[in-house]
Amino acid sequence: AGLLLGFSSSLHCFGMCSGIASSLHLAAILGPDRARQGLLAATVLINTGRISAYMLAGAIVGAAGSTVFGSFDHTLAHAILRWAAAAALA
Repeated sequence: AGLLLGFSSSLHCFGMCSGIASSLHLAAILGPDRARQGLLAATVLINTGRISAYMLAGAIVGAAGSTVFGSFDHTLAHAILRWAAAAALA
């Protein structure tokens, strides 16, 4: 189930991140200095920033979700979270 969930959410990642990542990489390759030596550094910086932003957003949402989850009946909360995850992926 986790593998299928990962494959289905990869379309979201491709649609949301590919344009931004491509434009940043093309700017690094075709920029005014056209220094290809900086391509690896640009790639590392772009992906480090992207992953750090996802980690920070996940930590904030996880902290908020854990406080909300604790205030509900766990059976009801599990059902709500499953439907929210399904809606988000759809």
